[in-house]
Amino acid sequence: MNHHLRIARPVTDVERTRRMYCAGLGLCVVGGFKDHEGFDGVMLGRASMDYHFEFIVSHHHPVVPTPTGED
Repeated sequence: MNHHLRIARPVTDVERTRRMYCAGLGLCVVGGFKDHEGFDGVMLGRASMDYHFEFIVSHHHPVVPTPTGED
């Protein structure tokens, strides 16, 4: 059985987040979407990784990213 973990977080600027994670951590775009039920998103990772990060922004009901205890 092959497992894959997706970690999703809201952001205010998908493109800026993509640039930062690709430059800072060397991640690549492994997927993305535009206006999927009002959301845009990008998925970052590497083919060799069994997880990826997904960053999303909503155009209809924006969620302001806020730090949590996990941060």
